[in-house]
Amino acid sequence: MGSRVFPSKSIAPLLTEYFVCVKVNVDRPPGAAEKLFEKANGNTLPLILFTTPDGAFISNTSGFRDENTFKADLERVLTHPSLRLSDEQEKKLAASADQAEKNLGAKEFGPVIRAWKESLYVKGFSDSKWKLKDLAERAVAAGRELLQDADSLVKADKQADAVTLLKKLQTDFRGTELEAPVRAALDAIEAVKPSSAPSPDTVILKDGTKVSGKIVARSEQLIMIQVPGGKFVKIEKEKIAEIQSEAKK
Repeated sequence: MGSRVFPSKSIAPLLTEYFVCVKVNVDRPPGAAEKLFEKANGNTLPLILFTTPDGAFISNTSGFRDENTFKADLERVLTHPSLRLSDEQEKKLAASADQAEKNLGAKEFGPVIRAWKESLYVKGFSDSKWKLKDLAERAVAAGRELLQDADSLVKADKQADAVTLLKKLQTDFRGTELEAPVRAALDAIEAVKPSSAPSPDTVILKDGTKVSGKIVARSEQLIMIQVPGGKFVKIEKEKIAEIQSEAKK
């Protein structure tokens, strides 16, 4: 099971998201595990025990389970009464799921993701939690398409529109799998866009050379000008014939 069942596509996500897996040597189990073994039915390995987060025994399996059978085992555990929400909690989550569904229909993805995240702090399992998870996955899928739209905007030389879209995605999908690719897309646009720093000054030297940039410092002996690309150039005033500035044009 360890090599074929546990890592399978239908089992691994369930184990990762809803269970804390602990491997115990049945020949020398720790005290707490030994007491649980006493409640188990069957003695064929692998022996798999399920408990509540507090360690109370729920059920067990004994012997090899194929992928479909073990998936049914896991889903059955998740519906156990000891893991279900109270009626009040379920009512609140149901209302949250209904609102999230409306938000998704209106393409308001941020509230959908937030509602799903908030549901993760509620201990226990319910149909409403499953629904919120499904809605969040659908929102992320829609966000992935919008990320492709942003790429198309960049290719159409509409970087400003792309940045606006990406920043909205960054806000709506923070903490999801889209966070990293959205950040990477914004960084890529930032890396290639031309400098937005103005270059209002042109220093004309006595030998006819022109240096364009932004004057950032002056003294009695020299001036310092920042040229496109960010480099700072010092120019002695005695070599300057004229300084032209946009403010004077």
